[in-house]
Amino acid sequence: MKIDYAKTNTIMYFLNEMVEGKKVNEYTVGNKEGLYPINLPDNKNPIIKLYKRDKLSWGGKKFNAKNRGGFHVYISLHHNIKFGIYGDDLITHEDENYTWPTNSYEKWRCWLASVMG
Repeated sequence: MKIDYAKTNTIMYFLNEMVEGKKVNEYTVGNKEGLYPINLPDNKNPIIKLYKRDKLSWGGKKFNAKNRGGFHVYISLHHNIKFGIYGDDLITHEDENYTWPTNSYEKWRCWLASVMG
């Protein structure tokens, strides 16, 4: 299974759809813990990758990611919230035996739950 991890100081772009229209909010992932798992298979809040694009427009913001490894868009199935990350801010591990330290995963899960409500 492929698991994506955000590097430190990665900007996550939350792609909101509201009554007023589409809007982008930015949030920077902290830098104390190293990599942050995005789509762990045993997460109680499943997050899946929807697609990757070289260019994307959302709420008046344009993401030109052709030279940045694409723009990867994910969705939180529990909260129905989309977010995107530039490909050069991601590391993908394909080893299904790769494990993440429990305390780091727990911090990430708590942070994501607080951001997504």
